[in-house]
Amino acid sequence: MDKDMQERLNAQARGVETRLRKTLGDDNYDTWLKSLSVGGFKDGVLTLFLPATFFCGYIARNFAGDITQAWRAENPSVTAVEF
Repeated sequence: MDKDMQERLNAQARGVETRLRKTLGDDNYDTWLKSLSVGGFKDGVLTLFLPATFFCGYIARNFAGDITQAWRAENPSVTAVEF
């Protein structure tokens, strides 16, 4: 991923954080989602990194829909999110 794309995605991530804090609450965001980072974006699929495999499974089960919706609101070209 080139530097410009990374910068755009990082800027969008700040908007996603705001949306998720409103939707899920500060406690849920700080506990489960604060450590998310953008790993890549290709063919509409956004890859997000987390510090541990446990987080990936839990977040995928409990927050994937909210995360995907927030990213689509910030960047309509996001068709899917993977962890």
